[in-house]
Amino acid sequence: MSRRGTITRAEASIKASNPRVHYRRMELHNRNLHQPIQPTERLVVSVAEAAALLGISRALGYELAARGDLPTLRLGRRIVMPKAALLALLDMAPGAE
Repeated sequence: MSRRGTITRAEASIKASNPRVHYRRMELHNRNLHQPIQPTERLVVSVAEAAALLGISRALGYELAARGDLPTLRLGRRIVMPKAALLALLDMAPGAE
């Protein structure tokens, strides 16, 4: 790169000939931006929702999460539990017997 942060002609030709960059441009070009995003099943549940599913109190759910007995993730200030980890914890994962 030059001093001012602009790309030189040589760098531009290298970037233009890069197949990865070309593929990414095609992918972005072919994307239909006018279709609304379809909602899918959530991948995580809140600790309160997990506690209700497990049949325990919300307070006990947060206590178990704090102790590390329940698998949790922090998303900003939220504490959530991945559904896959919760099912694996209970040996109810799809495909498990």
